[in-house]
Amino acid sequence: MHMIKKIELKKAKLILVSLLILSFLIPLISAISIGTFKRNEPVELYQTCNNCTYCNITSIKYPNSSNMFTNLVMNQQGTYYYWVLGAGNTTELGTYTYCYECGNTVEKATGCIEFEVTPSGFSGTLGFYIIIITIGFLILLLGFYLSDEWVVILGTLILYFVGIFILVNGIAGIQNKTVTLAIGLVIVGLASYISIRTALEIIQSNY
Repeated sequence: MHMIKKIELKKAKLILVSLLILSFLIPLISAISIGTFKRNEPVELYQTCNNCTYCNITSIKYPNSSNMFTNLVMNQQGTYYYWVLGAGNTTELGTYTYCYECGNTVEKATGCIEFEVTPSGFSGTLGFYIIIITIGFLILLLGFYLSDEWVVILGTLILYFVGIFILVNGIAGIQNKTVTLAIGLVIVGLASYISIRTALEIIQSNY
């Protein structure tokens, strides 16, 4: 009975931690993005509008938030507006932002859109990592539910490696550096703690 209560307590704690981490991560993928691109390659910045007569880029910002360009007139193809950012302007790694103003004589809309520049063009965004993190937590929950230490270790290994990748992106400044580093450290720390505790329990149960 004591062992059952202990397992149930672990499951409850893990579910609580999972919900807290996921609730912290979800807002980070709410920003509009046109994708991820390889460093030193051109990027087509675009916006679509059905009833606009004009669409301009008010600013393009480097990852450090300094202005690259301001007040650019976008090319038009029907309802599709675009402007090509040259390869020489994507040398820095990180999150770029371009803001736009589109409208007609009656109304207008403004907003900002992001895109990532990485060494390989691989997305590696937090949205992608959230999927892997969720899978890791589901495997953890299954391991605790089945009282199977090896399944628990598998889940923690998945979390550990995805945490390492998030840390690498944070160090490189590919994502919001402070937030990304914090998330990576929490996940790596949590995964390490669970895996060590589980490994010790396996060792103790065999002696």
